[in-house]
Amino acid sequence: FDQNRRKHAKRKFISNLPKMEDEKLRVVMQGGEEEKASDFANYFCSYASLYHQKQMLTDHRRMKAYYDSIMSNKSKFKGKVVLDVGTGSGILSLWCAKAGAKKVYAVEYTDMAKLAKKTPNC
Repeated sequence: FDQNRRKHAKRKFISNLPKMEDEKLRVVMQGGEEEKASDFANYFCSYASLYHQKQMLTDHRRMKAYYDSIMSNKSKFKGKVVLDVGTGSGILSLWCAKAGAKKVYAVEYTDMAKLAKKTPNC
């Protein structure tokens, strides 16, 4: 994220604060509007970082746990529609498809979506 996109994300988040219906989110995100917006922007900025995605992908224990969990529960995925919100690199979406999901929607807010589109189909 560049500075302009970060500022835009903060403004957008602040403008939507009164519209938020989820009271739990308001409780978790305490502080003034600027602090809330900063938390929001920093959260998305960190996950948009290729370095951060690489760190997660090279955490072999984490990735093995995800893979094993999906592949050992193929019956839960077979023929189903999967929504992967915050897909990041898209690896979990690919594994869900490999496990037999009928359709997988990989949703990513950050610019990581552009890189995820380049991930080859397995």
